[in-house]
Parts: sequence; C-alpha cells; structure tokens
Amino acid sequence: MREVATPPDEGDAPDGAGPGAGKNSVVAHARQVHAAELARRKRAAALGGAGGGRNGERLVVAGAERVLCWFLLVLSIVMASVGTVWSFLPVEEAGFA
Repeated sequence: MREVATPPDEGDAPDGAGPGAGKNSVVAHARQVHAAELARRKRAAALGGAGGGRNGERLVVAGAERVLCWFLLVLSIVMASVGTVWSFLPVEEAGFA
C-alpha cells in the first residue's frame, strides 16, 4: 500500500488544535484500526484458522451432539414456560392452601 501525504485542512481542526487534529486524526485512527485487524487475522492464521468461523469456514456440529443440543434447548423452553405459568397461578389453585 502506497501512502500519499495530504496537506492538513485548516477547516477541519478546531482553534488551538495542533497537527493531527481534524481529518488527519481520523485517518490516523483508521490506519491504527486497520493494523489491529490485520494483526488479529495473522494471529488467527497462525493458530490454524481457528478464527471462530469468521474466515469463511462453517462451524459443524456432529449429529449426536446436535441432537443433544436441540433436546436441551426444547427441555429448557418447556421448563421455563411451566415455571412461568406456575409462578402466576393463584396459591389456592396450586394446591398449597
């Protein structure tokens, strides 16, 4: 990437601001963020592509584990629903009076 020097814009910097204020500080920040993203990608590549699926690979769950996950999800939803209904039932109808 070739860097091109740009003259500072006088209208971008507030009064009393030194060099790097205004437009040039935004460009410097963008370059810093870009460098951090490149470093993150290099670390992920060095770890064998373990980037959490962000590098184009699909996350795959084995069949038995997928069934277990769905079972636990449905069981949790049912238990949460029953618990919510149970908590709003009058005490007389719940059989505790």
